[in-house]
Amino acid sequence: MVTNKIKFLDNKTNYFLSIFLLAYTIFISHYFYSYIDWSGDYSLYIMQAKALSNNSVNILLEKMQISLGLSPNSNPYTPSHYPWGFPTILALTSFLHKWNLFFIKLMNPIAVLLIALFFIKILRKNNNKNFLIPLLVCILPNNLLFYSNLQPSILSSLFIILSFYYFDVKKENKAVLFFVTACLIRTNSIFFFIYFILNSKFKENLSFIFKLSLSFLSLFSFFRIIFGISIFGNYEVTPIFQQSQNLFEFTTFYNSSVDFLIKTGELIFFNSYKFSTYLGFVIFIFLIFLSFKKLDYFTILFFALATFIVNYFLYPLDIKRILTPIIFVSLFMISKNKINIYTNVCLSVFIIFNLFILFPSIKDIDRSDSISSQSFQNISEIIYDKYSEYPIAFHKPRILMMKYDVISYKINNENFTDLKTNSIILCDLNFNNCPDLKIYNSVKLLEKDDNFELLQIGD
Repeated sequence: MVTNKIKFLDNKTNYFLSIFLLAYTIFISHYFYSYIDWSGDYSLYIMQAKALSNNSVNILLEKMQISLGLSPNSNPYTPSHYPWGFPTILALTSFLHKWNLFFIKLMNPIAVLLIALFFIKILRKNNNKNFLIPLLVCILPNNLLFYSNLQPSILSSLFIILSFYYFDVKKENKAVLFFVTACLIRTNSIFFFIYFILNSKFKENLSFIFKLSLSFLSLFSFFRIIFGISIFGNYEVTPIFQQSQNLFEFTTFYNSSVDFLIKTGELIFFNSYKFSTYLGFVIFIFLIFLSFKKLDYFTILFFALATFIVNYFLYPLDIKRILTPIIFVSLFMISKNKINIYTNVCLSVFIIFNLFILFPSIKDIDRSDSISSQSFQNISEIIYDKYSEYPIAFHKPRILMMKYDVISYKINNENFTDLKTNSIILCDLNFNNCPDLKIYNSVKLLEKDDNFELLQIGD
């Protein structure tokens, strides 16, 4: 009996490639396992996940409001909570990671591996034995930024790709599920909605839009009624008319546009030499030019431009982080289309180009500003021994709040002149060498007493 169904991993090439990708992921994960940087975003994601698990969402939000209110130099755009998609996933998978920070951090390498394996499935379905695209997915140097941190951009990319795939094979319910999940992880994923409009007829659009709208409305209502919160977080935006008028000056717009292009290039290829970033970006442009269909261009351009406009006029974010899905979605576009010899040549050059800087990039990553188990031990000696009842001023307050369930607020003024409360200052003057942590009694600082109390660890 002849069948057209192509099984996943049905030949030696796919077995070999999958084993290689798994081994590579384990190697990278092991290399980055022992530390995580001091970026505070992941701390709030984890706190939100724990709050969902413990039914203590309102308590967390109250603590965050206190923290933001005490922080004299707080970014006005800092939210008290992020969208709830990623925290929900963390809560649902807690039986696996047991809230161990370093196990949770493996989520990004695993997501990259799943994207690579899924591309193998797509290529096999199209009778294509090309192994270059899955390989490229795993060796992108930009991935390294997410292995030393816990940001949800790669995970949202996975769900975007799944939604596109199931939409293409006419499985709308799965497409809706995955796309809603992607949007609840990274809100700007909604701009990829253009893909569904461009790749379906009007009647099909109406059906899909109805299902998608119903899903968003149901989830929004559920979180609003049960927890009293917005499923999309509480990002504060500043309307254009309240912002500085220099936003409309040509120089400002030009500089932002150039920075946008550079950050997009760094998604694809980055190291300390700007020239290599530009060259890598040009190679990638050639790659999609040789491989994309006409409608694919509109999908990528619409997402990029819409993200840029929101970022420029309403809510400034780390643009490189929120643009990350572009490269994975672009590789999805290439994998589902017919791959010609020019595409293969371009992929090969691009892979060699990336491998040339991949391992030097790993070697050169600065670990001085990183959290280790020793860091937490040193901090805990200070907090639990004497000062757990005080608000704690620290350069990364959300990390302390996550780890020790205390009230902490941001301080980044070495002179400590903007303190607003009787509190404890947990300070490392270099903000990276945790064994040198010291604490100061802010009462005496506020009284401008030069002989303020200074306690070192172990005193």
